[in-house]
Amino acid sequence: MKHTLYTIPDPEKQLLSFKAITNIIKLIRDLIANRFEGYSSIKIQSEPGNGNSYLLHAIANSLKKKGLSIAFLNFKGNDQFSDLTPYHLNQLMNCHYVFMDNVELLMANEKDPNKLIEFIDDLERKDITLIYACHSSEIQVTVKAMNEVFSSPSLIINLPPISDQERIKWAESYLEQIVINRIQKNLIGEKLSNAEFLKKLDYHIKKQEIILGTNYEEIREQYIELKKQELLLLKNKLAILELEPLKLSAISKQEYELAAKLRGQERELLAANDKMLDELTRLKISPKPSKKAMEVYVYFSSLVNFITNKDDSLQMVPHYIEKELLTLQKKKSDPDYNSLGKHTEELDNEISRWESLLIQYV
Repeated sequence: MKHTLYTIPDPEKQLLSFKAITNIIKLIRDLIANRFEGYSSIKIQSEPGNGNSYLLHAIANSLKKKGLSIAFLNFKGNDQFSDLTPYHLNQLMNCHYVFMDNVELLMANEKDPNKLIEFIDDLERKDITLIYACHSSEIQVTVKAMNEVFSSPSLIINLPPISDQERIKWAESYLEQIVINRIQKNLIGEKLSNAEFLKKLDYHIKKQEIILGTNYEEIREQYIELKKQELLLLKNKLAILELEPLKLSAISKQEYELAAKLRGQERELLAANDKMLDELTRLKISPKPSKKAMEVYVYFSSLVNFITNKDDSLQMVPHYIEKELLTLQKKKSDPDYNSLGKHTEELDNEISRWESLLIQYV
């Protein structure tokens, strides 16, 4: 049996984070609550990228949490039903639910569908619920084969794309309105799958975090990686310098074989040096944190050092932040400050950063 076939549902895919139109979410929750009672087989279908696989994994995880036994088959590449061993077939027959993902790939590859038909009949006889996922648009031959094998699902769940209204509502919970107004056209449209929408939304969320200076983890990871590359580059340069006197000595002593070997090592080090320089350039420019982001990182790093280096500092940190916030808020409410007509956006951002730090600390 191929190792990718008999598997477990992805634990990251949970019903709580699944996005679909409201009535489908309600239907799924009701079905899970009633343990799909009265249904022998359930077909979940959608266009690619609209969540049929995600929902299949999420349902499997939800039923597992209820203490019900499941088996999960994930068909990939050239997998066939005949790849399952008698041992695993026996395991499948001792579960409450059998899940099959990417059924369209199975039907495109399956050479002997009769065994699969017998298996599905056996599941029904033993009152084991079959839940499977597939794409709704497939070539006619695959559709015909699928209809012959999975002839009469007792329930079909179609997953259309999330509506434009729900997409905008979802985006509003993550992005500022000014950003949504600018990118709204990129987040809507029937041709945009749910997966593509999420990818675009995630990009703009990260971009906003960089602008607002709230991407602490990304900045920290980038900083560490940057320093690692700088150290590797320095070590490589030192190795090149150490080779130079050895190479000159070998030439002066007419040890040409040794000199050639050293030159080969030098060429390898120089090639590695070029690769490191390219990587260093990439890290310095992508993604490049904004000035505000770096300021927040400096504040946060200072607080970490403050906590680490002082025994009584744990209780002092929030007081320190609150004191700074109080100073800034007094400055903002000062009539003399406002009467000068200064732009307060920078001050608002400063207050926001300190408030974020207080939340981070707590």
